[in-house]
Amino acid sequence: MQAEIRTGTQTRGEGISFGACRAIALLMVAYALFHGWADIFFIGEIVDLPTTACNSHQVFILFRTLGFFACFALSYRLTTIANRRGSHLACAALLTMGTALMLTSAFAPEAAAFLQFGGAGVGGLGIGLASMLWFESITLLKPPAALACYLLSALITLSLITPLYAAGFEALAAGGFAAAVLTPLVIWLGTRFVAARRIDPWALTNARLITRAITLLSLFGFALAFREPMIGNQMFASGSYTAVGSLAMALIILVGVAIWGPRFRISFVFRILLPLTAVAFLLLPAQFPLMGIISDTCGSACDELVKILCIVILTHQCWRNGASALRLFGLAYTVHGALVFLGGQACLVLMAQGVSEADLSAWFNIIAALAIAATIFILPNDQDLAPISLYEEEADSPAEPDDEDAARAVALRFGLTARESEILELMLKGKGIDDIAAELVIARETVKTHRRNLFLKCEIHSEEELRGLARRET
Repeated sequence: MQAEIRTGTQTRGEGISFGACRAIALLMVAYALFHGWADIFFIGEIVDLPTTACNSHQVFILFRTLGFFACFALSYRLTTIANRRGSHLACAALLTMGTALMLTSAFAPEAAAFLQFGGAGVGGLGIGLASMLWFESITLLKPPAALACYLLSALITLSLITPLYAAGFEALAAGGFAAAVLTPLVIWLGTRFVAARRIDPWALTNARLITRAITLLSLFGFALAFREPMIGNQMFASGSYTAVGSLAMALIILVGVAIWGPRFRISFVFRILLPLTAVAFLLLPAQFPLMGIISDTCGSACDELVKILCIVILTHQCWRNGASALRLFGLAYTVHGALVFLGGQACLVLMAQGVSEADLSAWFNIIAALAIAATIFILPNDQDLAPISLYEEEADSPAEPDDEDAARAVALRFGLTARESEILELMLKGKGIDDIAAELVIARETVKTHRRNLFLKCEIHSEEELRGLARRET
């Protein structure tokens, strides 16, 4: 079963087209809108609502994760939701209902706990759906444009959310309803300006690299969620969308991409990530306020770097292999959300049992030690990341082996047929299934069959591994 995210008429030309620029601008606004909505009611808890026994923050995290899981579970049946009007309407309805329930709790204190639980649950599902719509939309862009969209969105979110901390109840209420309605509309408009992308729910992907990225993302999520209830200043907390460390890292990576362009490599992230990991986890339990602020900033920076890594890897897999964004991002954020919920819940349980801050720090030291040890083994190595380039067309240098020679070498070693060798050569030139079918004048399904047989003979699972194999053979 295959599907297309049907959008505008822009083509996949070289560079970033004007249509892609308009899509990026709209998706930036959409990102700021639904993250601002979450910050008003649950993440930053900006709006002043009655205090109840219901921990709306944790309920929100739980139901947001359930929203991710629902998208992942339905990914093989739906394939895509970005081209379904019902998805956008459902998102608007859920966010509007969540807004109404949360605001109503301010006028009905006797039922505030019930209303806030319902608002957090419905709102969490709405944000989960909005996030999946947004992630699926950025996979319509080329990898460098998708990364730029995410980084710029993180930066613009600061300018739109920060003023909310000084806003009154009425302004926050109006902003909540406006964000609920506009978020799915702006996402839908953003997808109108980029080309359709064909999706194959059974597309082969680099499972090892994806697993490592998701594990790393979830590990950081658990550790920082465990620490978050002990952080008083939301401007430094990793869960806040205005966290200083997150914004600093987004700016650094954006500047790096802008300056180095095609020479920028994902491995650069890890030259920053490992030192920050050690600083964040080793200084977090420090008793001095300044050290606490520095370590919290480093913690949110690490969290942001891991998210950037996942965005790059998953969008690359979707763009190159035609994989379903609903499946990949749904899986990644389901696992991440579950561990974030468990991390926060574990800390709250220990605090409720009267565990002192010193003992909590001791617990965190254990988690930190395990996280540092695990990170060393989980981090993707240079061989894993070598096939991933933000500028794939520009990244191929004259020093690379000739595609024809590389295809001939692989074919001789693994006993490929003449047709498989032809398809292999075209794949090494970066051509997709449709282009190969048109050039060889054969059916698209025939190309897929030869491609599958080729992967089986070479014992590989993705085009990235195929390129690496070709380089090694030549």
